[in-house]
Amino acid sequence: MSIPFDYLIIGGGTAGLALAARLSEDSNCKVGVIEAGPYLPDEPLINTPANCTIVREGIYNWQIVTTPQQFGNNRSINLPCGKVLGGSSAINMMAYLRGSKADYDNWEALGNPGWNWTNLLPYFKKSETAFTQRAQDIFPGVSPSDVKQMEELSKEYRGSDGPLMVTYNSVHNPLVHASVKALNALGIPTNIAPEYGTATGVFNTPRTVDQVTQKRCYAVPAYLGEVNGRANLFIVTEAHATRVILSEDTASGTFFATGVEFISRGDTFLAHTSKEVILSAGALQTPKVLELSGIGNKGLLSSHGIRCLIDLPQVGENYQDHLGVTSMFELKPEADTVTGKPFFDISDVDILPTKHSGEGTVYVKTFNSSTFIKVASASAIASMLEKLDKDFASSNSTPLQKAQFEVYRSSIDSDIGTGEVVAIGARSIDGKPCMILSMAIQHPYSRGHVHIQSANPFVKPNANPHFLESSFDLDVLCTLTRFVRTVAETEPLKSIVLGPMIPPPSIESEEDLRNFVKNTFTTYFHSIGTAAMAPRELGGVVDPSLLVYGTHNLRVVDASIIPLHVATHIQATVYAIAEKASEIVTLVSTCIISAIGCGYH
Repeated sequence: MSIPFDYLIIGGGTAGLALAARLSEDSNCKVGVIEAGPYLPDEPLINTPANCTIVREGIYNWQIVTTPQQFGNNRSINLPCGKVLGGSSAINMMAYLRGSKADYDNWEALGNPGWNWTNLLPYFKKSETAFTQRAQDIFPGVSPSDVKQMEELSKEYRGSDGPLMVTYNSVHNPLVHASVKALNALGIPTNIAPEYGTATGVFNTPRTVDQVTQKRCYAVPAYLGEVNGRANLFIVTEAHATRVILSEDTASGTFFATGVEFISRGDTFLAHTSKEVILSAGALQTPKVLELSGIGNKGLLSSHGIRCLIDLPQVGENYQDHLGVTSMFELKPEADTVTGKPFFDISDVDILPTKHSGEGTVYVKTFNSSTFIKVASASAIASMLEKLDKDFASSNSTPLQKAQFEVYRSSIDSDIGTGEVVAIGARSIDGKPCMILSMAIQHPYSRGHVHIQSANPFVKPNANPHFLESSFDLDVLCTLTRFVRTVAETEPLKSIVLGPMIPPPSIESEEDLRNFVKNTFTTYFHSIGTAAMAPRELGGVVDPSLLVYGTHNLRVVDASIIPLHVATHIQATVYAIAEKASEIVTLVSTCIISAIGCGYH
């Protein structure tokens, strides 16, 4: 390409488009975005919120599948991630939640100055226009004083003029409210403001849906809506980035990124940059691009005939994800769902692409990110932790894993969510009305990897997350499965539930339950960590300014830099990372990096 860019961004997804929009605010900077997927602003599968469970399984994701998982009964698990302009923000479940304060403070504790709750809060706010909960949005268990306090603190914690529309569902399934009351009865209180730094308890989930149009509000309409005509912003779609071009500074032994090679419609192009290349390809693709560019484990690269320019063995390592399992309970015929029928009947699916209001259009759910102590007895927790400590002591852990373990282990008893319960509502299964409760572990101890398996850039990466390798992860999912059965047996749910369907009542023994989890778990599609932000000596790939170690001007800005998982859905966090990164890049360009208190090398 003949245009000399100031910044080249690989990946036009959640982080990439947010970053491009902010950097191109400077009319003197030319910003280029290279995106492998198509531009589909009018695609109903994307725009209609109720299609969220359909679109993620279709052609608009990379369709990456794990290797057979040794600790998951050798099952291969789908890892959906967006392959469309807008990335995973176009195919996700639209949940827009922040983690707890301690989750982000943990990043700083791993050696990343400036990456904590206090410093990230302005960027959470900058990304959003947050609507307050209306009277019909507020869940049971909230007092008038709680509502007043939320309104008073809203300006301090919520954004009012950002690009993303953050709203609350206007449709409430009676089963969701019944689930909230049952959770309250079990000692898990309603939290009216989880965005304020304590994301535990039961809460109504904010989501990225435009309240006026009832359409998905993702990175394309949000961040490109007002800037698509900027003369200094160039976006090429259906273009596959193959490598970053690196030039060695022989005096220092480090490298400058000078451009990006990409293939579009069978032709190879080279785009040049005068300032920076920024990788925003996501946790499953970013390590692949780094390795194809000669950055990674020297032995792995050599085995594929790639010259190793920077030996950085932790590229592609430290993979983490949230794992979930689902329970279903048969309802009595008289159970009150929505207008006397299941909330979402599969027979309605044909009309969803053109329907944007009324019943069935918005995916209704509530999230309960519970402190672990609420879902298990003290003796059960003590036994699990004893086993965890013993297993970790005998494992061959990396320095980063050891540091992570210390942080996670100390937070087990703190006010950070360890397990999540999602009350989805009702479905009709085999002609029977049933209620669905889904559960997920929030702080997994298992660590996996994502690497190239060929020098061919079109070959999918080898993804081996080592799901459930840590027996603690399996213990938590089993505990959560037992817990939701207790929820279903607690009033007011008890009066309308006939009994369990999945897992069936016959699954009672510990061994049977563990096999059920192994045979049915899936991911929540929250892949992170494969280009971890951490000190290089611990196993980090990028420093606190998001520069790849050994380079002067190659950064990573996406979920792969997250060093330690957070107890929440990650969309809001990724947007905040992009917002912060845009200021880092801009301030570096004007030599005032110290203004935002982050490290630099």
